[in-house]
Amino acid sequence: MVLVGLIAAVIGSAYVYVKNQHLAREDIKRTIQEDILKYRDDSDQLQSRIDTSLRTNEIYETLIRRKSTLTHKIPASAIITITPVEMPRADSYMGQTTLR
Repeated sequence: MVLVGLIAAVIGSAYVYVKNQHLAREDIKRTIQEDILKYRDDSDQLQSRIDTSLRTNEIYETLIRRKSTLTHKIPASAIITITPVEMPRADSYMGQTTLR
């Protein structure tokens, strides 16, 4: 009877340990997913700002080419020069994960 109780206690302890590990990994997964959503939102906002800046620059350049008198209506602070930059590759970060 003691042996059966001991076996049940070991199996129960193992179950609780595995369940706690599973919950801990789920918390990590949820945190990572929230970070991904936050970064995606930040990226979308930045892309929107870039698109707006590009449109403003295109309008300004068109006004200059057509020698329009409206060019003085666009403030100089609204004109942004955007140069392309090489983005880091996503696969270079794949080895830096802390999950196991």
